[in-house]
Amino acid sequence: MDRKDLELLEFPRICEIIAGYCSFSLSRDMAMALSPSTDIYVIKTRLEESAEAGQLLEKETSVSMSGVEDIRDIVVAAARGKILDPKTLSIVRTSIRVMRILRSKIIQYPEAMPVLCNIAAGITEFLPIEKAIDRAISPDGEIMPNASTKLVSIRHNQVTKKAALMGTLQTIITTGTQQNYIQEPIITEREGRFVIPVKNEYRREVNGIVHDVSNSGATLFIEPLQAMELGNALKEAQIEERREIERILTELSE
Repeated sequence: MDRKDLELLEFPRICEIIAGYCSFSLSRDMAMALSPSTDIYVIKTRLEESAEAGQLLEKETSVSMSGVEDIRDIVVAAARGKILDPKTLSIVRTSIRVMRILRSKIIQYPEAMPVLCNIAAGITEFLPIEKAIDRAISPDGEIMPNASTKLVSIRHNQVTKKAALMGTLQTIITTGTQQNYIQEPIITEREGRFVIPVKNEYRREVNGIVHDVSNSGATLFIEPLQAMELGNALKEAQIEERREIERILTELSE
């Protein structure tokens, strides 16, 4: 049958309807690319596949391809040395997990579903990768707090250093003569450093580095000298955290 005949029979519309039931992008592409066949072997195989798929859906009502995404480009990028971000790794995990579960449901019925079992035999399980991503990446696609022993230690150290820094800044804005120079008794953040708002006219009374100025110019956001060493220690801990996260992501991507 030529294209004109197929259009007359509204075959493209049938393909669109089938594609509408597909939850996987590649499945939709395959549905849209369907064409009638005159080959008796192909026809018989397709009918067997359809019949077995119907049986599978009756026996395993929860079976689904939902969550599977086309990860071919991701795999190629990883093979070329790209470090995958947590959300991308989560997509990989979901895709290989859904395929593993689908395979396990099909191969339970070798006699009732020989055609589907033959297809399922070509689905490879990647359980070690799946488990490795589980240990490091949350279901929401974020780095787990306990993704590595070192990360736990780094973050604990970071909390300690931040508490010491905040304590020092709090003392500055609430006690001593310097509290009189403060615009507001608050601690804020500028350029990744914790600072206090100082009235412009008292700039010379507070030793430290100016990280920002308010729109009106009336307030300077200063990192006091006595808090600078603690701020540097916190920044070093944050850098160490980023490096450990990058190491984890690199290992998973490889």
